[in-house]
Amino acid sequence: MSVDPLLGVDIGIDEPVPTPTDADAPEGLTRNGHQPRRPPPRAADHDLEAEQIVLGAMMHGHARELFAIVSVDEFYRELHIQIASTIARLDSMDAPTDPVAVWGALTLTQRELLDGGAAYLHTLYSGVPSVALAPYHARTVAEHARRRQIRDAALHASQALSDGRETDQVLGELRNVLSALPESIQAQQSLQRISARELCAIEPPDDEQLLGPLLVRGQRLVIGAHTGQGKTTLSLQALAAVVHERDFLGYPGAGGRALIIDAEQGLRSIQRRLREAGVDASDQIDVIRAPEGLLLDGDEGQRRALESQIRDGGYDVVLADPLYKLHGGDPNDSREAVALMRYFDHLRDTYQFAFMLPVHCRKPPPIGARFTMHEFFGSGAYGWGAEVIIGIQMLRVGYSRLHWFKDRDGDLPIGQTWGLLFDRDSGYRRDPADQQKRQTSAERVVEILQGTPGRTVEDIAEETKLAIRTIKAALKASLCVAKTGAHGTKVWYPPAESDEQGDPGDPAIEDEEAMF
Repeated sequence: MSVDPLLGVDIGIDEPVPTPTDADAPEGLTRNGHQPRRPPPRAADHDLEAEQIVLGAMMHGHARELFAIVSVDEFYRELHIQIASTIARLDSMDAPTDPVAVWGALTLTQRELLDGGAAYLHTLYSGVPSVALAPYHARTVAEHARRRQIRDAALHASQALSDGRETDQVLGELRNVLSALPESIQAQQSLQRISARELCAIEPPDDEQLLGPLLVRGQRLVIGAHTGQGKTTLSLQALAAVVHERDFLGYPGAGGRALIIDAEQGLRSIQRRLREAGVDASDQIDVIRAPEGLLLDGDEGQRRALESQIRDGGYDVVLADPLYKLHGGDPNDSREAVALMRYFDHLRDTYQFAFMLPVHCRKPPPIGARFTMHEFFGSGAYGWGAEVIIGIQMLRVGYSRLHWFKDRDGDLPIGQTWGLLFDRDSGYRRDPADQQKRQTSAERVVEILQGTPGRTVEDIAEETKLAIRTIKAALKASLCVAKTGAHGTKVWYPPAESDEQGDPGDPAIEDEEAMF
């Protein structure tokens, strides 16, 4: 009610009702009884651990490679900027960049910034989990710097608008700042140019071979076989050899962590496989089970989720089994195959793991037909970017044949086949008899003639149990010489002894048709 101060009576004007505020509401609630809205958590604008790994890798001798990805001023911590600046100066002079050299090159002012003095440099040097992952961490540092630049530009524009500056002028300045930034760190690095001398001067990581040349960090190994012929068992045995530093077919395992993406087997089946491989108690192997399959060719959510798991796991080996259950497209479509392999190639290049990919084969070939990698199911594009391709073929229970089809680096016995023994307790192992040098038919025939010169083809066949046509081919290939023996029969001598054997009056048979 409002009262006129002169008349002292109500003049009929209601006083305004005060508006309730959040301060009048019960604790923890707004005036409407709701939980108060809180600003979303601010994303981190730096990653000190990534910066430390990059600096440590630079001191391991990879400064030039990493400065091609991240610049000195993109580090966040001032101390790290000073260390990176010193490493860059040493590298430009082709001087060593190890911790001792860096400490010696720091100024007194720079040394005062170091927590713990020279010991901090040695901590950075020894704290690198894997030099092979340093490029990934360098991209992380550069990406955070890019975020900070965008944020600062946006804050500057907001302040300029608050100060009353013209919108078009602020927009122009903002565009200039943003246009100077690369679309992404990956785009910035996609066409990096480097001289042949600089490229050859880069030292490959010491730990790139995880299972000899068979399984190399950053490379793809394709393993083909018909259903039930051992590709999953072989793959798990190779993976176990890496993780537990065992020998596999003569190649030593280097140790590390592994991820299995199982897109096919039920719980009991994968448990049995892991037990047979001897890794059922291992904490170094993680498993992602998706028995219904995955759609990595089109489901962006699954792709991001898998990349997140690989990034957080720090894996040295990733096994995805089997290929046909990893996508929902046409396996014979080369474009779809290329797109899927590009996704995996991006992952293995970014996170530097060895990628194992077991694939099925088409229908079994006719008896006696040659087993080749062209039997692998689906588009041939799945093998186009693979560094190593092998195949396994079961000949009988307990015995298989390993085919070496492709090796881009040329360190594996391409074109050869290895006999493999198998049992559930020991897994696959090379057949000792297969490793021994086998005597050829020609060598066997020459050996017999050297022991007893002047033998007929029929005599040799009786002793060796070889076919007549095989013996004739061996005699011809080894340049053995035929002469006319008693009663006009043709007898054979080894090449080295042909001039010393038989009757000098009996000439050697020169006519090839008459030899047999």
